[in-house]
Amino acid sequence: MSDVHQVAVPLPASLALGRSGLAQLLDAGEFDIIVCSSDTLAQGR
Repeated sequence: MSDVHQVAVPLPASLALGRSGLAQLLDAGEFDIIVCSSDTLAQGR
C-alpha cells in the first residue's frame, strides 16, 4: 500500500471541519476512497 493520507480534526465535529478536512485531502493528491469517522464530517462536503 502506498502513502495513506489522513486528516485529524478536533472535537466536536462540524460541517466546516468536514469541508476543511476534505480540502486538505484533495490538496494531498489522488485517492481511491475517503473514510469519515462521523456523519457530521462526511456531510461537510
